Amino acid sequence: MMRHAMAIGLVLLLAGRGAAQTGVRVVLYDYELDGEGSYSLRGFVGLGADHDFSERTSMGVDLRSRISYRTVGGQVRSAFHFSDAGSASFYLGPTVGIQVASEHERYTFVPVGMRMGVRGGLERFYADLYLGFVSNLGAANAVQGRSERGDVAPVGVTVGLNIGFGWVSRERN
Repeated sequence: MMRHAMAIGLVLLLAGRGAAQTGVRVVLYDYELDGEGSYSLRGFVGLGADHDFSERTSMGVDLRSRISYRTVGGQVRSAFHFSDAGSASFYLGPTVGIQVASEHERYTFVPVGMRMGVRGGLERFYADLYLGFVSNLGAANAVQGRSERGDVAPVGVTVGLNIGFGWVSRERN
């Protein structure tokens, strides 16, 4: 857990150096729905950071953990905003991460996908409502031959709502 705190601190330190908006958020509602026969729903909670590099581009980092199962991981994403990111805007962009799961044995997989959503400007309170599609690379081999194929599906849909608090860097004013 200490590594997670250090990683978030480093991201915030580096993000605060630019002439743009930065925010810290809580991964409040983050669900993955997979289509492996039973359509299981997996919920996650965590912390994240956002940084706007320009009026149209941003980056986010998430550290999250599955609510009812031993899965921890992180993801990095970038986004192109279709209007000024300083206010509410629709965005689209790729995401990549790494997750470690352990049930009877420990295994690692890499979620890669696309995410779209609507995010408020990062100054003060903001929210991020999103929908994404993910392919969990390495998950098919990890769950091969198990009866619990709903643990980690090779493909899935993500949906979530995150809330946070942000600020504008001094250089931008």
